[in-house]
Amino acid sequence: MNPGEEAIDAALEAVLGDLPPLARWQPDVSWVEGGNDPLSHVHIWALDEPVPHWLFVGYGMTELGEKQSPVPEVSGWGFEPVIRVANPDREATPPMWPVALLNALARVVWIRRVTLDAGEHVAPQEVYGPDGHTMDAILLRLDPGLPTFNSVNGDGEFLQAVPVSRRELEAIREWSPDDFLTVLEARWPACATAPDRLGLEDDPAAWTQLVEGAEREGSTFGTAFVEQLELRSTASGWKIRVSDAASDVLVHAWRRRLRHGRPFTLRTHDTTLKLVPGAGRLLKGTETSLSIGVPSKTEPKWAGELAAGARRIKLSAGRVKLELVVDP
Repeated sequence: MNPGEEAIDAALEAVLGDLPPLARWQPDVSWVEGGNDPLSHVHIWALDEPVPHWLFVGYGMTELGEKQSPVPEVSGWGFEPVIRVANPDREATPPMWPVALLNALARVVWIRRVTLDAGEHVAPQEVYGPDGHTMDAILLRLDPGLPTFNSVNGDGEFLQAVPVSRRELEAIREWSPDDFLTVLEARWPACATAPDRLGLEDDPAAWTQLVEGAEREGSTFGTAFVEQLELRSTASGWKIRVSDAASDVLVHAWRRRLRHGRPFTLRTHDTTLKLVPGAGRLLKGTETSLSIGVPSKTEPKWAGELAAGARRIKLSAGRVKLELVVDP
């Protein structure tokens, strides 16, 4: 057997004992042969604790065979994706949509060429649920029920995919992934959720916890990756162009970060906009990186204008003029 795969199996055996997988999936055409599914295979277990649920474990994001990546201490992308799905009726046949979901998550990594970490969320173009159902995003965490693993190819960990709704994703950004997961896990042990579950926005007690926590503590969500961020030097200052989705993130940045004395960074793969609590002034600027001081005691005019849907906003950073343009 391949050394990377042996390390994964040993880590799972340490928790699951000699319980064999109930099912195994593998693609008809592999990713390296031009197929659409990056994972080599997925093992599926039926578990009873802490509640009856399916455990799906992907293989293929770490190096299963020979070492090929240039980082000796990390195996491949450094993680294998897992998902836990509630099975309250102890069905004998597992659903297959979680396999598609794990492969969609893996595709995001291979296409973007950027690995994923616990606490991040992903909204790939294709996130699969059962027929007729589409998840809004995937929140990632280190699966607390599974250990890390190590082979001659380097270290790896199991990242659990937790599907969330759009409103839940907003709450995660407003407060923190860990605190959100604590609230969710109190209702869905092991975060073994169901795709048709009610969002926490429909649970008044849970939603109150999330809202009050965000207001009290602010957000740990300090960086947002966006598709569009352009910085252009002008005769009088800078023009900043962002997408409509990024404008919502900037409103969040003031209300849940800057107001609590915490910086916020908006970035693409090659461009960075950093907002720093402090007097309104330009701290540093190039056409790939711009840092701006933002007053943190009172809401700046631009935050209110963005929240109201404004598309072109004038800002001031000392003597430097800034213009923020929001594309539809």
